[in-house]
Amino acid sequence: MKITKPTLILPLKILLLIGWTFLVYMLFKEQSSPLFILAVIIPALLAAGIIYLQRGKYPSKQLHDIAELARKVESHVNDGFDSIKINDAPEEIKPLITSINDLLSYFEDRYNQERDFTANASHELRTPLAGIRLQTEIAMKSQVPEQREKALKNIVKAVDRGTRLVEQLLTLSRLTADKIDLAMEAVSLGQVAAKTVGELIDIAEKKDIKLVMHDWDDCHIEASEDSIAIMVNNLIRNAITYCPTGSKVVVDVNCHKGKVELLVNDNGPGIPEDKYEYVLGRFNKAERGTKVGTGLGLAIVQRIAELHDASLELAPGQSGKGLKVSVMFEEYEVDDEGA
Repeated sequence: MKITKPTLILPLKILLLIGWTFLVYMLFKEQSSPLFILAVIIPALLAAGIIYLQRGKYPSKQLHDIAELARKVESHVNDGFDSIKINDAPEEIKPLITSINDLLSYFEDRYNQERDFTANASHELRTPLAGIRLQTEIAMKSQVPEQREKALKNIVKAVDRGTRLVEQLLTLSRLTADKIDLAMEAVSLGQVAAKTVGELIDIAEKKDIKLVMHDWDDCHIEASEDSIAIMVNNLIRNAITYCPTGSKVVVDVNCHKGKVELLVNDNGPGIPEDKYEYVLGRFNKAERGTKVGTGLGLAIVQRIAELHDASLELAPGQSGKGLKVSVMFEEYEVDDEGA
């Protein structure tokens, strides 16, 4: 929408002056009494003086400034997300420019996130797809049953990895939407964690990893149960994925002083402390170039923690080895009937 410079006030002034002059002329022509003429001229002069003194309050200057601002915004939409300069702007519209700059910054951030997300997702999806194609060609050409069987198993692994990646991408996309409405309710964090451990114990045993959960405190948090289940699942899967054979993963839920803490502790290779912040980003892995994992698990965990006003901390794991992930929630008090 284009805003044009206001030009209506000046013609109105000219018409008013012409009309007033014509009225005075007609009074003189009709030889009206001097008092009557003065009664017309003096109010007109007073009105003209008041209009002159109040000229700074007319909105024409401000409207002109807004029109200039509109042109600048239009040019920025076409050229990019650079902030509009505020130094030379009139004081009246500086708050508006500040708000527009904040909006431009927000959209620039969203644009960069979506661009990087799309690029990284495309790159990550190529790996399992390329593996499926390669192993399929091997299986088709192979005359040795053992070699064909091995290629078919590798195809299944690549499909599983691609499926897991797509699931993670969809989850992250849903959780990072501009408008997200989580169904919050009283959730027993210990029960959710125990159920998830039961679902993943077979996967851990296949890698000869001991997955255990000690006695847990039955405390509640106000949360979306589905999102919390995704969080716990990601933390335990991460530990199983990155830990070598013979490792141990321990899951605990503790309550203390109005706080409920979820702990997932392992004695695997861990993550260097200077990489803790890095691995919370999307598609970021502790070891660059590794084909293990999707690089999305901890990013999803962090996002779910943010949505529940919980704090996420990484630290060295068991006996200074491995990784310990702690997620701290506010305890939610429920009565006996609600529990």
